[in-house]
Amino acid sequence: MSVPMSVLMSNLVGLFLLMAVGVVLVKGKAVPITVTGYLSKLLMTVMSPAMIVRSMLQPFSADFLKDSAVVFAAGFGLYLLSIATAQVLTRVLRISRNRRGLWTLCVAFPNNGFMGFPIIQALLGDNALALAAIMGIPFNMLLYTLGVKVLLADRAGAGEGETVSLRKILLTPTNVATALGLALFLLQIPIPQALYTPIDYLANMATPMSMLIIGMGLTRCSLPRVLRDRDALWAALSKLVVLPVLVYCLVKFLPFGNALIAPVIFITVAMPTAAVIPALAEQHGIRPELGVESNFLTGLFCILTVPLLLSLSL
Repeated sequence: MSVPMSVLMSNLVGLFLLMAVGVVLVKGKAVPITVTGYLSKLLMTVMSPAMIVRSMLQPFSADFLKDSAVVFAAGFGLYLLSIATAQVLTRVLRISRNRRGLWTLCVAFPNNGFMGFPIIQALLGDNALALAAIMGIPFNMLLYTLGVKVLLADRAGAGEGETVSLRKILLTPTNVATALGLALFLLQIPIPQALYTPIDYLANMATPMSMLIIGMGLTRCSLPRVLRDRDALWAALSKLVVLPVLVYCLVKFLPFGNALIAPVIFITVAMPTAAVIPALAEQHGIRPELGVESNFLTGLFCILTVPLLLSLSL
């Protein structure tokens, strides 16, 4: 699929300028950094689900169902490959033993909700966003099962007797929105204009809100201090360059019927570290500093890597 360079750069520059606004808002003390927690919850429970549902309000197509199955299977395989690759890299790069689980998650799981969905929607449209939402299902399934098991390796003797809630895996707001959107698509249930209007308004707010939140989050860390953490630097390089290049070389030769599938997969992989990783580490008794630093570095450096990678691949 070909996206004109002028369109690509115009959209990406606009999104990253929104991130800059977020930085200025916090640095200029217009809003406190603590507000990001509330805004993030609003984004992930209301605006992002609205964006997903809207993307699936389209005429019935058997091709979309087939593409969804392909994306789900590809996403499942992709995240397994990402975890395995990151595990190998922890040994090649000699990552600190008590941080290898968290490091693996920082590299293997991308920021698909906060950043991937808005960029895919802005560059490729609602049809591509619908496929990205399908890819989010294996993301949640593997992060909260295999991902947690990998994470617990950072705690000596941890993991015994710990269980993962099936409800937590399946009933995330994005998964529920995806299921609802698929139901509306399959049953072709008409949405009254009075209901569609607020869905549309909320969906339109998702992209600017997500970029503002990411920009605000960049103010949490000091660049000079983070640059002294060797593990965090390797995580950023692996997340933003090594893994996307590996996946690009792989999907480039796969015979996807829909030209949107490959760029959706590649854009998702090229995103920064998932925003949920530090919170997940803290929840399971793992020191979250590496996750925070990886969020910061990948969020900062993706301003350079994402336009470069996408210009070479789209």
